[in-house]
Amino acid sequence: MKKGCLNRLLWLVLLFPAITMASDGSESLVHRMSTLVFQLSVILFAARFGGILFKKMKFPSVLGELIAGIILGPSLLGSIPIPFLFENGLFPQVEGALIPVEPELYAISTIGSIVLLFLAGLETDLKLLVQFSIAGVMVGFGGVIFSFLIGALTTAWWLHIPFSDPRVLLMGVISTATSVGITIRVLSERKKVGSPEGITILAGAVVDDILGIIFLSVVLGIATLSRKAGQQSNQNQLFEVGMLIFRAVGVWLGFTAIGLLLSQKIGSFLKYFKNIGTISALALGLALLLSGIFEKAGLAMIIGAYVMGMTLSGTDLAKVIENALHPVQEFFVPVFFVVMGMLVNIKEVISPTVLTFGFIFTIGAVIAKVIGCGIPALGLKFNFLGALRIGAGMVPRGEVALIVAGIGLSSGFLDQQLFGSAILMTLLTTIVAPPILNVILTDKKGSLKELEKGELVETDFDMTSPYLVELLSERIVQSFVSEGYYVNTIEDEVKIYHFRRERSTITLFVEQKKLRFENDTTDTIFVKNIVYENLVRLNDMINQVKDLVKPAELKQELIEGEISTDFDVKKVLSTDCISLDLQSNTKNEVIKEMIDILFKNGKISDPEAALEAVMERENSFSTGMQNGIALPHGKSDSVERLVVSVGIHRKGIDFQSIDGKSSQIFICAVAPKKISGPHIRFIAHVGALLNTREKVDELLRCSTKEEVYSFFTET
Repeated sequence: MKKGCLNRLLWLVLLFPAITMASDGSESLVHRMSTLVFQLSVILFAARFGGILFKKMKFPSVLGELIAGIILGPSLLGSIPIPFLFENGLFPQVEGALIPVEPELYAISTIGSIVLLFLAGLETDLKLLVQFSIAGVMVGFGGVIFSFLIGALTTAWWLHIPFSDPRVLLMGVISTATSVGITIRVLSERKKVGSPEGITILAGAVVDDILGIIFLSVVLGIATLSRKAGQQSNQNQLFEVGMLIFRAVGVWLGFTAIGLLLSQKIGSFLKYFKNIGTISALALGLALLLSGIFEKAGLAMIIGAYVMGMTLSGTDLAKVIENALHPVQEFFVPVFFVVMGMLVNIKEVISPTVLTFGFIFTIGAVIAKVIGCGIPALGLKFNFLGALRIGAGMVPRGEVALIVAGIGLSSGFLDQQLFGSAILMTLLTTIVAPPILNVILTDKKGSLKELEKGELVETDFDMTSPYLVELLSERIVQSFVSEGYYVNTIEDEVKIYHFRRERSTITLFVEQKKLRFENDTTDTIFVKNIVYENLVRLNDMINQVKDLVKPAELKQELIEGEISTDFDVKKVLSTDCISLDLQSNTKNEVIKEMIDILFKNGKISDPEAALEAVMERENSFSTGMQNGIALPHGKSDSVERLVVSVGIHRKGIDFQSIDGKSSQIFICAVAPKKISGPHIRFIAHVGALLNTREKVDELLRCSTKEEVYSFFTET
């Protein structure tokens, strides 16, 4: 139900721009819609492949999406004609327009920016801002002010224009944005998230976002006003600028204050609809509504989206909405980044002038954050090394910088050269920050002794199964939430949860067969208690399940019924993986022999891992069925798709079957961990196929591998 509601919202939003941007008669609405569908399809695949490629190179996936857009854009591949389909290319240059892509596509990317800022608002930790208000305000304020001034002054110097010029002001705002997600990943790898520097960076980022939004509100208003300035006196101009700043800040503060005051009532209103999908869809609807209101008030739409997200961040719905909107985010946000890349005119960017200014602008952006955030940190009992870490951690720019640059280009305030320089700065700061942090994040303390809470230690809990890790970690996160902790989730190769409450900071790394906590020594007992309490609850649940479930009876029911016809065995079984004369004498040996058959035929890459996975499942309860068949199976990273081997043991061996008889027919299946199915459908299929003694005898009479193959594929 949840996915259905979100899917309907998704399609409504997709159709809206296509309908409203109807053709002027030169081409039909249907043609424009079909073009949009093709464009979105290519964008989604390009974004995914670009993101995966850059992630493998240890770079943020957003860079891959951005560069994919540059390559696909009108200035490169987009304008190449495709015979019989797109005479001017799939992404042709839109002549005479402020932006080089079709308005329908830009409309969808705009919705992506709203979704992105709404989710960013949901993740805003206002409690953290209050708890670390002094550190956060000083570091965030210093970083924003220095970045704005250096970015604006660099632009004014390069272009030889006044500081009050809209281009100068917008480039200053672009320079202020910070993307700490990249920094947090580096801190997590070096086990420094809970360090004084890590906490200060997180607190400073909250202030950075809020101040950046305020600056954007004011600058956009001033930029708009500048278009009318030619017909007014200086006195009138100053008066209107003052009124504009008052209105921009007033609207922002007013809606923010109202939102925070009414946040619980808004949450209660959303809960009235009960269904999670409906709640999440309506929450996004409120973000869209407030975005429209802010746009009408002369402010950017993304500011309204951020305010609505921040409004709901303090409610118990924040995490629910964030999780439910994940599919929407996975669609719209990559589209936004790819379209931002498409707006780049690569011919302009690679010109010596733009490259020179882009590098100068980038150097200024790096220096601004290091100095602007580092100097206040020195006054917060951090030493030089600690201040340098904080400054470097605030260096990466990201999504907000791209959004502001896109607004500047689409509004006509920025040209392609300045837009390209802003994109270049975003790319370079994102790339250079992680290696700098890796060098300076040593074991040396970055703060004075009195600032340290205690020693950070690791608390590990080894588990026997990745399924137990997944189940237990979800319950542990809920326990932290119920204890009043704020949770920040980082999706990477290893899932990371960062918990914060008052002065307590705890990081959880969810590994394949282990839960690893990084915490202060004073929190170790608390962490152990949370884990043990949840283990006890799981144990109680398992005992209750055991009382309800009788495995022997269940196994009997599993093989009773009609044969499924919707599974094509030909896709998973080959004659090479069939043995007519197994030689093993024990249960463990026969499973190993079945795994070896798969390995020798190139079906699995790591036989030991596959054997461990199958034995782990077997040890929980035997897969020996009745009538002499056994279905050992498991899930392992040693395979990329479901693989199967079939073996016949003429004498039979004890496999702990439900009827107590020896097993003669063995069907071993190994499936990949990260893909659900289709191994269960396969097991159900062959279980039903061999549910009578007559069928088992028919299989045992087969004298060649081809006959066995035909039995499974043609019955």
